[in-house]
Amino acid sequence: MPTFTHILDPRSPLKKDGTRALVLRVTDRNSRSYIPTSISLKPEHWDSSSGKIKRAHDPITYKELNANLANQLARCEVIVSDMSMNKIPFTIAYFRSKLLVPKDMPGVMEYFDQTIRQLRERKNFGNAKVYYHTKNTLKRFSKQNDVPFQEITPIYLQNLESFLIKEGCSGNTIHHYMRTLRALYYRAVENGFANADLNPFYNKYTRKGYRFSHLQKATSKRALSKEDLKKIISLKTSPMSKEEDAKLIFLFSYYAWGMNIIDIAKLRWDKNIQGDYIVYARTKTRYTKSFRIPIIQPIQEILDLCREYSPKGYVFQILKDDIKDEAKQYVRIRTETRLVNRVLKQMGEDLRIPIPLTTYVARHTFASILKSHGTSASIIKEMMGHTKEETTVIYLKEFENETLDKTSELLNLK
Repeated sequence: MPTFTHILDPRSPLKKDGTRALVLRVTDRNSRSYIPTSISLKPEHWDSSSGKIKRAHDPITYKELNANLANQLARCEVIVSDMSMNKIPFTIAYFRSKLLVPKDMPGVMEYFDQTIRQLRERKNFGNAKVYYHTKNTLKRFSKQNDVPFQEITPIYLQNLESFLIKEGCSGNTIHHYMRTLRALYYRAVENGFANADLNPFYNKYTRKGYRFSHLQKATSKRALSKEDLKKIISLKTSPMSKEEDAKLIFLFSYYAWGMNIIDIAKLRWDKNIQGDYIVYARTKTRYTKSFRIPIIQPIQEILDLCREYSPKGYVFQILKDDIKDEAKQYVRIRTETRLVNRVLKQMGEDLRIPIPLTTYVARHTFASILKSHGTSASIIKEMMGHTKEETTVIYLKEFENETLDKTSELLNLK
């Protein structure tokens, strides 16, 4: 069996700056080969007995560099093990081809770009935006055009976390970035661009991996009390004003089972208003889930007002018929959502509601009001819909429409 050791290259003299190249020495029987590591060190900064870089080399990066060296040794053992299992004779040429990343293999940044393009092609603009922001965050930290996947180590991720904390990011924001980076890493493993045995994230196989669950904090309360909700219902607004639009969208979301604003924006008279029901498929759901929402009296009143202003096309005046491109539709909805949320925030302050109002608060309030009436969590989850497959499997049982129709009436506080 071959052996692997990191040493200062004995074949080369000291460079002008007093450093010598660090190489991986591969010993197989009586032959030796040397593979460069791209690291150069002064002899006094290398501990040959432990095979580690000393702190004096660089107090900030020496731990990460040592982790990278340890990962390279681990990769060597994995490659040799795979060769043995597949009955492939050990040769330096074959070993080098497996150890060294091919020039055409995408790095992390390039793979981010590929993934973002694919998401946009699939019209998944929201998720594409998440990957785009995560990539830019990683680029600010690394200060490099690209980073090989094998350099994403637990120490690298710990340093990234510290960097984001110094930037002022909240724990939930950092958790969001790390979760996206982990998803990208696993996607790269599936496509053969990253090594599963070098997975830097904690799991049942790599107990020493990086954990980020501690970063996620419980968000502040987002559901309104019945009393605060009644303040919004009773609020008088001027016809066709921004305040009226924001109020109608908020209440419609609440009465329509916490409907997301992107789905509210896409509702059409000729397609989604079908007799006594609103029928639509939720845009954000990965696994297609259709909803059939009964038009209870408060929803009918909102629809009647909307029909006065827009009897054809879209129910709400967020999108226009002349905007056909889905990417432009997404941008339009995002812009209108920010405007609606600004108006809602001011409205909440004027009404002395303690929770900052947003369209998302309507969704939380919908669930909270039903829960206060004793509605089971399973029915609430069925009515709201879920994006995660495991949640869908556990909770999305098919209830009778009559059960859901009766539950909707509990939302009417009048």
